[in-house]
Amino acid sequence: MSIQVNTNREITSYLKGLAITSVLINHFINLYFTEGYRGYANGIIALFFIVSGYGIFHSLQKNKVITLSSITIYFHNRIGRIIPLFWLSLSLSYFAVHRLCQLRNYFLIPPFCHLDQVYIFITLLFQCYLVAPFLYLCLNKIGLKKYIIINSLLMLLAYLFYINTSLRENLFPFVYRRFFLGHIFLFSFGIALPSIISRYQNKFNDKRLLYISLIFFLLAINFNRNTFEITATYIAPLLIISALSFCLCLIAINPKLPLKKIFIVLGNYSYSVYLFHLFFYKSLFKLGVIKYGWYPGIFITLILLPIFIYCCMILEKSFNRFLFYKKTSCS
Repeated sequence: MSIQVNTNREITSYLKGLAITSVLINHFINLYFTEGYRGYANGIIALFFIVSGYGIFHSLQKNKVITLSSITIYFHNRIGRIIPLFWLSLSLSYFAVHRLCQLRNYFLIPPFCHLDQVYIFITLLFQCYLVAPFLYLCLNKIGLKKYIIINSLLMLLAYLFYINTSLRENLFPFVYRRFFLGHIFLFSFGIALPSIISRYQNKFNDKRLLYISLIFFLLAINFNRNTFEITATYIAPLLIISALSFCLCLIAINPKLPLKKIFIVLGNYSYSVYLFHLFFYKSLFKLGVIKYGWYPGIFITLILLPIFIYCCMILEKSFNRFLFYKKTSCS
């Protein structure tokens, strides 16, 4: 399947920038002011799974034929980008709390590892990368319509299975926002987005749809939080659908975006910022620069934030250049 469509890398980077900004704000509030807003950033992270799938499609499409060699290169690149920074972040995080990390947590294979805080997302993302070549091959083999139908049916079955099973606690390493394999389905549909936009862009090129999907997405995030114990599980499918709709409309319309350069830079280095932001916050707290409930700490953190982001940029570039990752045709 050859999709001749602009990768819209700026839009996908922008979406990642929006998502990581929400994480930075939400986690700061949770740590030093109130936990009343817990869960918003975790819902917006749905955008990461979608745009990651979107980007992986274009990466794999560079190879006219998917071979064992190209798949090996793909996994080499993914591991090189994820694992070294993850190991460093995990070591620093546990050093900051003066507690040794169990060796098994350095392996992103659930349920073997038992990770908490931000690292749960990394395990979910790693699962997506593992199945990416298979999803891409399925899309090429069966075509877009069958791919969407099969994914939709599997998503429905996964949801019904999860809400009716007594094994919820055991399935936790494979659950995103109360939806069993929800991250996989977001990623899977993200892989199909370039094909959908290529065929049906005119049908989604309406700003009213964009605004409606955004409102729908934000409402779904709100009612899918743990605060709403009764409705959260039943809202889970709406969160998946609304996140996909918002990304689809935004990429199809390609509108003028506010604060474009800032969010694109944040999006390009969102992985390292995500991994190290809690270490940054906790270090400031230990040094007495910020305190719980102390509002001037917000302004001090904002002043120091560009320095932190710049360090993340240097760190990520260095790791990609000198460790596992090499620039290849599948990058």
